[in-house]
This record gives sequence, C-alpha cells and structure tokens, in this order.
Amino acid sequence: MNIPQAGILIRQIIGNINYYISDKLKPHNIKHGQFEYFMIIKQDEGINQNQLAEIKGVGKASVTKAVNVLETQGYIMRKTGEDDKRNVSLYCTEKGNEIVGELTSYKLELESTVFKDFTDYERSELIRLLAKMRDNTKELRGDNNG
Repeated sequence: MNIPQAGILIRQIIGNINYYISDKLKPHNIKHGQFEYFMIIKQDEGINQNQLAEIKGVGKASVTKAVNVLETQGYIMRKTGEDDKRNVSLYCTEKGNEIVGELTSYKLELESTVFKDFTDYERSELIRLLAKMRDNTKELRGDNNG
C-alpha cells in the first residue's frame, strides 16, 4: 500500500476544511480566506494589519486584500490612531458582531470534527509536531528568525 506523503495529507485536510467553511459562509458573502482574518480581528479588536500579517504568517498585501473585502462587506472597520495617523486599528462593526455567534459555531463544529476521537495528548502532540514542521520550513523561505 502506498502511503501518502505528509504534504498530500495536509493539502487534502486544508481542502476539506476550506470546502466546509466556504459552504457555511455563502450566505454572508465571505470567502474562507477572510474567515480567519475576521475571527482574529474579533478576538483581538484594535489589532493592526502588521500584527495580522505576523499572526497569519503572510505578507501585508494578503492582509490588505482580506481586510478590504471584510470592510467592503461591512463586517469590520478601520480606525486611525489619534496620536499616530499611520496606526490603523481594526474593529468589528455592528453587522460583524451580528454574525460572530454563527461564525464561532462553525469554528467549534469544525474543530470538533477535525479532532474527533483524538485524545488530549494526541491533539496537543499533533499541534506540537505541526508547529515543529512550520518552524523547520521557515528555513526554506530564508526566514530563520521567526
């Protein structure tokens, strides 16, 4: 029996998760790419785009694109700092707050399904090993400091 490589399994898992999220988010006109950004902004209101890029491990252009979509849809808003006009913080709007409960339930359902039949140890060990793989692969990008 030919056992799939880790990369194939990871891509299949991501594909399944993205399909689930995309299906659930259709009524809100949000794509799976904006879902995680929205949830991070809600969890840490006042976060800025640089912090979002760091958390997600993506470039600033990717963050700008996702934030623009969420803002255009009316789910988040930007607020410019009073002391430093270059510091722009992100917050959920009233419309965004209206869907938080629903989106949170999707996230919980997703996590429950993904980790079904895992022991606490298996779950924490998987996360530890994936973080180790992520750290190892930073070398491939020439990103050795974080």
